[in-house]
Amino acid sequence: MTLAERDVAEEPSGVSFSTSPLAHGTAMLRLLQISSSTLPVGSFAYSNGLESLVELGQIVGEESLVKYLTTLLLGSLGLLDLPRLLRMHRAFAAGNLEEAGRHSAWLYASRESFEFQAQERQTASALVKILAALDALESTSHLDEKWQPKTYAEAYAFAAVAFDIEEHNCLLGYAFVWAESHTSAAAKLLSLGPLAVQRVLSALLTRLGAVVKSAYSVSDSDIGSAAPGLGIASARHETQYCRLFRS
Repeated sequence: MTLAERDVAEEPSGVSFSTSPLAHGTAMLRLLQISSSTLPVGSFAYSNGLESLVELGQIVGEESLVKYLTTLLLGSLGLLDLPRLLRMHRAFAAGNLEEAGRHSAWLYASRESFEFQAQERQTASALVKILAALDALESTSHLDEKWQPKTYAEAYAFAAVAFDIEEHNCLLGYAFVWAESHTSAAAKLLSLGPLAVQRVLSALLTRLGAVVKSAYSVSDSDIGSAAPGLGIASARHETQYCRLFRS
Protein backbone atom coordinates (compact mmCIF):
# COMPACT_ATOMS: atom_id res chain seq x y z
CA MET A 1 0.00 0.00 0.00
CA THR A 2 1.41 3.40 -1.00
CA LEU A 3 1.45 6.37 1.36
CA ALA A 4 -1.31 8.06 -0.63
CA GLU A 5 -3.48 4.94 -0.51
CA ARG A 6 -2.86 4.58 3.20
CA ASP A 7 -3.85 8.19 3.84
CA VAL A 8 -7.12 7.76 1.95
CA ALA A 9 -7.77 4.41 3.60
CA GLU A 10 -7.94 6.30 6.86
CA GLU A 11 -10.73 8.54 5.54
CA PRO A 12 -14.42 7.65 6.03
CA SER A 13 -15.45 4.37 4.39
CA GLY A 14 -17.49 4.24 1.20
CA VAL A 15 -15.39 6.84 -0.60
CA SER A 16 -13.56 5.96 -3.83
CA PHE A 17 -9.84 6.83 -3.80
CA SER A 18 -9.77 7.54 -7.53
CA THR A 19 -12.68 9.98 -7.55
CA SER A 20 -12.86 11.40 -4.05
CA PRO A 21 -11.87 15.02 -3.41
CA LEU A 22 -10.55 13.64 -0.11
CA ALA A 23 -7.69 12.05 -2.03
CA HIS A 24 -6.72 15.36 -3.56
CA GLY A 25 -7.22 17.13 -0.24
CA THR A 26 -4.92 14.72 1.57
CA ALA A 27 -2.24 15.13 -1.11
CA MET A 28 -2.45 18.90 -0.69
CA LEU A 29 -2.09 18.56 3.07
CA ARG A 30 0.95 16.37 2.54
CA LEU A 31 2.37 19.06 0.25
CA LEU A 32 1.91 21.59 3.03
CA GLN A 33 3.60 19.19 5.42
CA ILE A 34 6.77 18.68 3.38
CA SER A 35 6.88 22.40 2.53
CA SER A 36 6.39 23.65 6.09
CA SER A 37 9.12 25.68 7.73
CA THR A 38 8.61 23.49 10.82
CA LEU A 39 9.91 20.44 8.93
CA PRO A 40 13.16 19.61 10.77
CA VAL A 41 15.58 19.55 7.83
CA GLY A 42 17.80 22.26 9.30
CA SER A 43 16.96 24.92 6.71
CA PHE A 44 16.98 27.57 9.43
CA ALA A 45 20.77 27.17 9.62
CA TYR A 46 21.36 28.32 6.03
CA SER A 47 21.08 31.75 4.43
CA ASN A 48 21.70 30.53 0.86
CA GLY A 49 24.50 33.06 0.45
CA LEU A 50 22.52 36.04 1.76
CA GLU A 51 24.69 36.48 4.84
CA SER A 52 27.78 37.13 2.75
CA LEU A 53 25.94 39.52 0.43
CA VAL A 54 24.63 41.50 3.39
CA GLU A 55 28.12 41.59 4.90
CA LEU A 56 29.49 42.91 1.59
CA GLY A 57 26.85 45.64 1.50
CA GLN A 58 25.21 44.37 -1.70
CA ILE A 59 21.87 43.85 0.02
CA VAL A 60 20.97 46.65 2.43
CA GLY A 61 17.22 46.65 2.78
CA GLU A 62 13.81 45.59 1.52
CA GLU A 63 14.11 47.10 -1.97
CA SER A 64 17.51 45.62 -2.80
CA LEU A 65 16.44 42.28 -1.31
CA VAL A 66 13.37 42.04 -3.54
CA LYS A 67 15.42 42.98 -6.59
CA TYR A 68 18.08 40.37 -5.83
CA LEU A 69 15.68 37.54 -4.98
CA THR A 70 13.53 38.24 -8.04
CA THR A 71 16.61 37.98 -10.25
CA LEU A 72 17.58 34.71 -8.61
CA LEU A 73 14.03 33.43 -8.83
CA LEU A 74 13.79 34.04 -12.57
CA GLY A 75 17.30 32.73 -13.18
CA SER A 76 18.63 29.97 -10.94
CA LEU A 77 15.32 28.65 -9.63
CA GLY A 78 13.36 28.91 -12.86
CA LEU A 79 16.05 27.75 -15.28
CA LEU A 80 17.91 25.21 -13.15
CA ASP A 81 16.21 23.92 -10.00
CA LEU A 82 12.63 23.61 -11.21
CA PRO A 83 13.37 21.95 -14.58
CA ARG A 84 15.58 19.38 -12.82
CA LEU A 85 12.95 18.87 -10.11
CA LEU A 86 10.30 18.29 -12.76
CA ARG A 87 12.40 15.57 -14.39
CA MET A 88 13.17 13.97 -11.03
CA HIS A 89 9.47 13.84 -10.16
CA ARG A 90 8.68 12.17 -13.47
CA ALA A 91 11.55 9.72 -13.04
CA PHE A 92 10.42 8.69 -9.57
CA ALA A 93 6.84 8.37 -10.78
CA ALA A 94 8.10 5.96 -13.45
CA GLY A 95 10.18 4.04 -10.92
CA ASN A 96 13.42 5.12 -12.56
CA LEU A 97 15.77 5.94 -9.68
CA GLU A 98 18.79 6.06 -11.95
CA GLU A 99 17.28 8.83 -14.07
CA ALA A 100 16.25 10.78 -10.99
CA GLY A 101 19.76 10.42 -9.61
CA ARG A 102 21.26 11.64 -12.87
CA HIS A 103 19.31 14.90 -12.75
CA SER A 104 20.12 15.29 -9.07
CA ALA A 105 23.83 14.84 -9.77
CA TRP A 106 23.66 17.57 -12.41
CA LEU A 107 21.92 19.89 -9.96
CA TYR A 108 24.48 19.12 -7.25
CA ALA A 109 27.36 19.81 -9.62
CA SER A 110 25.76 23.16 -10.49
CA ARG A 111 26.01 24.44 -6.93
CA GLU A 112 28.56 27.23 -6.82
CA SER A 113 30.48 26.48 -3.63
CA PHE A 114 31.49 23.89 -1.04
CA GLU A 115 28.96 25.36 1.40
CA PHE A 116 26.08 25.07 -1.06
CA GLN A 117 26.92 21.45 -1.84
CA ALA A 118 27.18 20.64 1.87
CA GLN A 119 23.78 22.26 2.37
CA GLU A 120 22.29 20.03 -0.31
CA ARG A 121 23.69 16.86 1.27
CA GLN A 122 22.65 17.75 4.79
CA THR A 123 19.09 18.88 4.07
CA ALA A 124 18.52 15.91 1.76
CA SER A 125 19.75 13.50 4.43
CA ALA A 126 17.48 15.13 7.02
CA LEU A 127 14.44 14.84 4.75
CA VAL A 128 15.19 11.15 4.10
CA LYS A 129 15.19 10.53 7.86
CA ILE A 130 11.82 12.24 8.14
CA LEU A 131 10.40 10.18 5.27
CA ALA A 132 11.68 7.01 6.93
CA ALA A 133 9.94 8.00 10.16
CA LEU A 134 6.72 8.49 8.16
CA ASP A 135 7.16 5.06 6.49
CA ALA A 136 7.39 6.75 3.09
CA LEU A 137 10.49 4.78 2.15
CA GLU A 138 8.95 1.40 2.93
CA SER A 139 6.02 2.16 0.63
CA THR A 140 8.30 2.16 -2.42
CA SER A 141 9.36 -1.36 -3.34
CA HIS A 142 11.82 -0.34 -6.07
CA LEU A 143 13.81 1.96 -3.77
CA ASP A 144 17.34 0.83 -2.98
CA GLU A 145 17.73 0.59 0.80
CA LYS A 146 21.08 2.41 0.46
CA TRP A 147 19.52 5.29 -1.48
CA GLN A 148 20.94 8.64 -0.41
CA PRO A 149 19.90 11.63 -2.52
CA LYS A 150 22.55 14.16 -3.46
CA THR A 151 20.18 17.12 -3.34
CA TYR A 152 17.22 18.35 -1.34
CA ALA A 153 15.28 18.56 -4.60
CA GLU A 154 15.77 14.83 -5.19
CA ALA A 155 14.44 13.97 -1.73
CA TYR A 156 11.58 16.46 -2.17
CA ALA A 157 10.61 14.97 -5.54
CA PHE A 158 10.58 11.49 -4.03
CA ALA A 159 8.41 12.67 -1.14
CA ALA A 160 5.97 14.26 -3.57
CA VAL A 161 5.60 11.03 -5.54
CA ALA A 162 5.28 8.96 -2.36
CA PHE A 163 2.46 11.20 -1.17
CA ASP A 164 0.76 11.30 -4.58
CA ILE A 165 1.46 15.01 -5.07
CA GLU A 166 1.26 15.77 -8.78
CA GLU A 167 4.21 17.39 -10.50
CA HIS A 168 2.85 20.92 -10.87
CA ASN A 169 2.06 21.18 -7.17
CA CYS A 170 5.43 19.63 -6.37
CA LEU A 171 7.15 22.46 -8.26
CA LEU A 172 4.98 25.09 -6.59
CA GLY A 173 5.71 23.67 -3.15
CA TYR A 174 9.46 23.58 -3.77
CA ALA A 175 9.39 27.15 -5.09
CA PHE A 176 7.53 28.26 -1.98
CA VAL A 177 10.12 26.57 0.25
CA TRP A 178 12.82 28.44 -1.68
CA ALA A 179 11.08 31.80 -1.29
CA GLU A 180 10.26 31.34 2.37
CA SER A 181 13.74 30.13 3.35
CA HIS A 182 15.37 33.15 1.68
CA THR A 183 13.01 35.68 3.25
CA SER A 184 13.31 34.02 6.67
CA ALA A 185 17.11 34.31 6.56
CA ALA A 186 16.90 37.90 5.34
CA ALA A 187 14.60 38.80 8.22
CA LYS A 188 17.34 37.87 10.70
CA LEU A 189 20.18 39.45 8.74
CA LEU A 190 18.50 42.77 7.95
CA SER A 191 16.30 43.02 11.03
CA LEU A 192 13.23 43.34 8.84
CA GLY A 193 9.92 43.69 10.61
CA PRO A 194 7.18 41.10 10.11
CA LEU A 195 5.24 43.29 7.67
CA ALA A 196 8.33 43.97 5.58
CA VAL A 197 9.08 40.24 5.44
CA GLN A 198 5.56 39.57 4.19
CA ARG A 199 5.89 42.26 1.54
CA VAL A 200 9.10 40.66 0.29
CA LEU A 201 7.54 37.21 0.32
CA SER A 202 4.44 38.48 -1.48
CA ALA A 203 6.60 40.04 -4.19
CA LEU A 204 8.10 36.61 -4.82
CA LEU A 205 4.86 34.65 -4.54
CA THR A 206 3.19 36.70 -7.27
CA ARG A 207 5.85 35.38 -9.68
CA LEU A 208 5.97 31.73 -8.63
CA GLY A 209 3.11 30.56 -10.84
CA ALA A 210 4.70 32.00 -13.98
CA VAL A 211 8.15 30.67 -13.06
CA VAL A 212 6.77 27.17 -12.51
CA LYS A 213 4.90 27.33 -15.81
CA SER A 214 8.03 28.43 -17.67
CA ALA A 215 10.00 25.51 -16.19
CA TYR A 216 7.97 23.16 -18.38
CA SER A 217 9.29 24.80 -21.53
CA VAL A 218 12.99 24.54 -20.62
CA SER A 219 14.58 21.84 -22.77
CA ASP A 220 17.28 19.51 -21.47
CA SER A 221 19.98 21.39 -23.35
CA ASP A 222 18.82 24.75 -21.96
CA ILE A 223 18.78 23.78 -18.27
CA GLY A 224 21.33 25.80 -16.36
CA SER A 225 22.10 29.11 -14.76
CA ALA A 226 25.18 31.20 -14.04
CA ALA A 227 25.51 33.18 -10.82
CA PRO A 228 29.24 33.82 -10.44
CA GLY A 229 28.69 36.66 -8.00
CA LEU A 230 26.77 34.35 -5.69
CA GLY A 231 29.51 31.75 -5.96
CA ILE A 232 32.17 34.30 -5.02
CA ALA A 233 30.07 35.60 -2.12
CA SER A 234 29.54 32.06 -0.85
CA ALA A 235 33.26 31.30 -1.07
CA ARG A 236 33.98 34.44 0.96
CA HIS A 237 31.40 33.33 3.52
CA GLU A 238 33.50 30.25 4.31
CA THR A 239 36.09 32.51 5.96
CA GLN A 240 33.79 35.29 7.13
CA TYR A 241 34.80 36.41 10.62
CA CYS A 242 31.38 36.33 12.26
CA ARG A 243 28.51 34.19 10.95
CA LEU A 244 24.95 33.40 11.93
CA PHE A 245 24.42 30.82 9.19
CA ARG A 246 26.22 27.83 7.70
CA SER A 247 25.93 29.12 4.13
